[in-house]
Amino acid sequence: MKFEYEISLKDYAASQRLFQKLLSYRGKVIRSAITWTLTGTIFVFIASDQQRVAELGPLLLACVGAWWIFSGLRSLVATWNFRSAYKGLGLTGEKFQMEADEKGFEVNADTWNRRIQWSDISLKGENKHVFIVYPESFIYMIGKQYLTEEQQQEFRKLAGLTPQ
Repeated sequence: MKFEYEISLKDYAASQRLFQKLLSYRGKVIRSAITWTLTGTIFVFIASDQQRVAELGPLLLACVGAWWIFSGLRSLVATWNFRSAYKGLGLTGEKFQMEADEKGFEVNADTWNRRIQWSDISLKGENKHVFIVYPESFIYMIGKQYLTEEQQQEFRKLAGLTPQ
């Protein structure tokens, strides 16, 4: 399978978000479970005493509101940071050619060429915009808009991805 693609600003930001999600998933589940369990325990403890409810209820509500605001802003800032980083990478307008087969893939750019075996890939994934594969040294990101539906299916099969 051969195709040519570019890495747009949108693709770069989507790839970085997906990469962070894939990297942090395991630890995030454990941290999230601990956080929610402790938070629930504190809420139950406070609710068990009517006087504490009157004293700490507004504080707890403010903390929950602040957390939601922080979570929303964090996602915006991360995307903004990815977009800023993209400008300094010189990817705008650069074309890449990829050839993939059962053994791996080769990517050719104007100034470099790399051949990667599928067995060297430690992290891979997709979202609605991009595929990423990561062999411990470099994130290869492929925007789905450059692939036909048949090519996307073939890439999934070669990379060992399951459709989302």
